[in-house]
Amino acid sequence: MAQSGEEWDLVLSVQSTDTSVYRDLYNKAGVKPEYCSFQCDMWDVVELIPPTSEYLILYFPHNDITDPEHYWSPPCTGIYTYDRRPPTFTSSVWRFKIQSTYYRNLEVKLSWQGLETTTIPPYHSFWMHNLQNDSVWNLRSIRDAQYIFTLSRASFAKFDLEVRRNVIYRFTISPSEVFLRIGELVNFSTYLHETTGDSFPVPVSYTLHGDNGAIFPDGTFISSAAGNAYLIATYQIWSDTARIYVSDTPITRTVTFEPGWNMFSLPLNAPDRRLSVIFPGLVYAFAWDPASIRYNSIGLLDTLNLGNGYFVLALNDTAYNISGFPISMIERTLLPGWNMLGSLVDTIPADSVKFTPRDNFVPPFYIYNPSLKRYEVSSIFVPGKSYWGLVIDTTQVMYRKTRR
Repeated sequence: MAQSGEEWDLVLSVQSTDTSVYRDLYNKAGVKPEYCSFQCDMWDVVELIPPTSEYLILYFPHNDITDPEHYWSPPCTGIYTYDRRPPTFTSSVWRFKIQSTYYRNLEVKLSWQGLETTTIPPYHSFWMHNLQNDSVWNLRSIRDAQYIFTLSRASFAKFDLEVRRNVIYRFTISPSEVFLRIGELVNFSTYLHETTGDSFPVPVSYTLHGDNGAIFPDGTFISSAAGNAYLIATYQIWSDTARIYVSDTPITRTVTFEPGWNMFSLPLNAPDRRLSVIFPGLVYAFAWDPASIRYNSIGLLDTLNLGNGYFVLALNDTAYNISGFPISMIERTLLPGWNMLGSLVDTIPADSVKFTPRDNFVPPFYIYNPSLKRYEVSSIFVPGKSYWGLVIDTTQVMYRKTRR
């Protein structure tokens, strides 16, 4: 897999997140096949310090004699904005610094460009190491190609960019085969594998062949009908396939009520969702209407809506078995004020509920405790329960199970 005439640049940029005034763009770590060396040559460019007292800058330091691995002897000693090398290495490390002379702490965005092009061979692996906090990640794993961190006032951060040439040899999707019921969910993950033994996740594009569900960009598949399908994941030249089998066998869940008023929602999509069918013998059920700011009585023949919450009155400890298909995702429009939100087939953290616009939601969520006859803050959504949420304007809400 040797790259004849290999030539590429990875562009590194840095800028403050709160203003575009503080920035240093178009720094390059790269490879040139002709007349290129591991010291300075015609392909390397010296960094120029801005003529201002306050600036943000990224550079490759080759001027520290105490760092012999990256020190360049005279006349090459200095700091560089371009650092290019010949394509003869198996692994090579580009050390660079991001320096701020700003008078206060600065939130900084480091970004990179070039991996999405065809000039950088898809067999090469790019590992970034933040030497200040010892965090390590692969650049191919980051969908938006950026890393945000904070620089203390008048300080610098050091990074090592390790390029491993011709080490990526395999791409996989996991799981490669999955069996679901209607309404169930699975999260697919995709990885590139190196000959070194390392592997790392990568963001991919998905193509679903089949009409038994939907695939989301993050790899979440939610089934909606019985049948078979296959899912193709693609990253640059790589692709792999997963098989998906969905059955129409329903499942059963038990819902329990304590004496008094209980906040309830359907954990399953039952074939018949009329109140009298779901809860035979139950008489009192109410739904909150944020538009009219009042409770509406639910009749015995009324259908319970998926994703909505209800108050039901139980005279004693009661248990009901509900059969149907899992509810793995809820999408709703909330009106200004208090809204009752239903739960999913599995417990999820409350902070996984996503609001659009995000700032419309006023935390926290509340649930009524029938034993203590009071409201309590809830950090989770439990199957069969419902929760109060307050929004200040019309808001879209979405939440789904994140793991199978």
